[in-house]
Amino acid sequence: MPTSRNRTQGSIRIFSRGENMDIILIDLIFINIFTVYKCLYKSIFNNNNEFKKAVRYSFTPDLISLFRGEFWEDKSKELKVGMFILLCIVITVLEYAVVSSVLRWINL
Repeated sequence: MPTSRNRTQGSIRIFSRGENMDIILIDLIFINIFTVYKCLYKSIFNNNNEFKKAVRYSFTPDLISLFRGEFWEDKSKELKVGMFILLCIVITVLEYAVVSSVLRWINL
């Protein structure tokens, strides 16, 4: 039995479990960008201008927003950006957990 992480069996290359999981995580992220994240983006932000405003408020200190009289708008836009990022991470982690448990169940 070879000691390297990748073994070959005949002409078929067999990856170790860790490499399979890394590939699956990268695939999930790319698939989610065009499907789930896009749908989530459209449901949270009405248009690109609102997203740009939300990102701008995320980088603006709260004290400056307070002096401009935009404190509560700043807070609401920061909440939207934070929820978008959090939901994207949670969705990816849940999908990864489901896929890895299914793969463990079928012994891949």
